[in-house]
Amino acid sequence: MPPPCRAAEAQRFRFSSRKLGPRWGFLTNDRYIRAKFARTAANELRRPQQVLQPPPASEGMDYLHLDDAQVISRTVPLQGVSWAMTETLARQELSDPEWIDLTRLFRERNKHCRHSRDQTAQCIAGIARLYLREEHRWQQFQTDYGIVGPRRGPVSRSIFHPISRYLLGLGVGGDTDGTAVVMAAVLDEWYEHRDTITPDQIPEWIRDRGGIRRIYDERREHGDDQPAPTSAPKTRDVVNDLVYTKPTLAQRLIGYFRPTGRILDPCRGNGAFYDHFPETRDWCEIRDGRDFLEWNDPVDWVITNPPWSKEPYRAISVHAFEIAENVVFLTRLHNAIGTYARHQDWRDCGHGLQEMIVLPWEDAGFPSEGFVLGAFYWQRGWTGSTKLTYWTDPPELNLNC
Repeated sequence: MPPPCRAAEAQRFRFSSRKLGPRWGFLTNDRYIRAKFARTAANELRRPQQVLQPPPASEGMDYLHLDDAQVISRTVPLQGVSWAMTETLARQELSDPEWIDLTRLFRERNKHCRHSRDQTAQCIAGIARLYLREEHRWQQFQTDYGIVGPRRGPVSRSIFHPISRYLLGLGVGGDTDGTAVVMAAVLDEWYEHRDTITPDQIPEWIRDRGGIRRIYDERREHGDDQPAPTSAPKTRDVVNDLVYTKPTLAQRLIGYFRPTGRILDPCRGNGAFYDHFPETRDWCEIRDGRDFLEWNDPVDWVITNPPWSKEPYRAISVHAFEIAENVVFLTRLHNAIGTYARHQDWRDCGHGLQEMIVLPWEDAGFPSEGFVLGAFYWQRGWTGSTKLTYWTDPPELNLNC
């Protein structure tokens, strides 16, 4: 049923037959309703023995006759959607079993197996199989099926992101956790090896690479001077950990935690944090010849935006816990506390997580990935509870600030 604001514009239509009785529905320009009507029309086309009679001509509505191999002629009232589109949608559902199987697979995953890695790998293989079939007209194929990119927010450069986002929305109302970005990145990586990896081999290839998340974290970055035919969304990855923090957020975090004593920024970058440190301060930056992993002097505070890739993040975080009394990292939630190993790293060094500040992505100047971004504060010897603070609320509503 369309939203209440469209109710006045909606037009009722009814299919009737002796066997099935009346069936009512609403139709608007909404893509979901159009698809629902197409499925109903397709089901009717499968029943050649039933003939739908048009309502009296006095009702003043326009009609289109859909002929199924000259066996029957049907008249279906409709207003607001072109008859050519209606017939196209109906024919697509009848003539494209591979698309039907793929949507069914995604519905099962979305509703019942959202956390099944094997199910997700099969879904990725299904998209790859469909892409190889429609490679010569991929954009037109997505347009024909009503698949479009997001109207708001960052636009992905991946040609697989719109269809991933569309299929992940079946039955759950949309891609709410950023899975489409990860799935599109895996498909981007497969695209580079499509001559040697068939769609049927994708699940095994994913297992050999260490899983979907591992491929996402380690995917290659294509430079703007030589863009790939399809490239990963504009998010952080292994070879592109140089994503700089907005100086305004760095200054706010420093003012909030009020560090004293000897302060170190192990990943200075463009100096967003370091430039706002009080004295005494120091820095490391591997690109400038100062490797933090070779720094062994104890410090009072380490505050930085570290690399988010798995290997460098863990190496830097463990070393920070070893030499610093207080550690503040600007990173994603799953980078900081998403695994048992992360927890064990700071506990082995005698630290405890004192506070987590949830931040808006735009405040940090990073392209949103759909995950939780935060500033995480560990203190050596802390054994109390962890304070959760939200900077995503308007200032007057955030009682923790």
